[in-house]
Amino acid sequence: MARRLGVTQPALYSHIANLDELRRAVATHGAQELSTLVRQAVAGLDGDEALHAMAHAYREYVRRHPDRYLLQLSAPRSPAYTRAMERAAEAVRGVLRSYGLDENQVRQSHVAFRAAIHGFAHLEARGALPARPATANDDFDAFVALFAAGLRSIARPTRGARNGRG
Repeated sequence: MARRLGVTQPALYSHIANLDELRRAVATHGAQELSTLVRQAVAGLDGDEALHAMAHAYREYVRRHPDRYLLQLSAPRSPAYTRAMERAAEAVRGVLRSYGLDENQVRQSHVAFRAAIHGFAHLEARGALPARPATANDDFDAFVALFAAGLRSIARPTRGARNGRG
């Protein structure tokens, strides 16, 4: 890490107490980045359009920063990390509410979305999906469309969820 930052290892540790603190700082920075991207992606959108934008923002973050993303899953948590992830989660829940889901469905769908998007993005970033770069975006769009269709199938009638993307 020190070499990638252009400093010596002793210089790095004069600013960071230990490896856990470094991991915590990097994870917090990554959580803040991801939270900002997700919230920006869904601003002013709802329904399928918001779900699609949110999924693509998440995927692009993992594609650009796969190791930073994975560190977020295992590093010690800080209060700033928790706040950033809660801001992102609220944006996700807002998108899910736009489908007309009740709060229990929002919670369950949030867990399912997180698991599904993590699985797809993580497998893709690690080269564990079938190697077909020409269809990767189509495959991802189909994945998001399937998730959106599932949300629409459990939703009560809504005031404006758009389904033109799914």
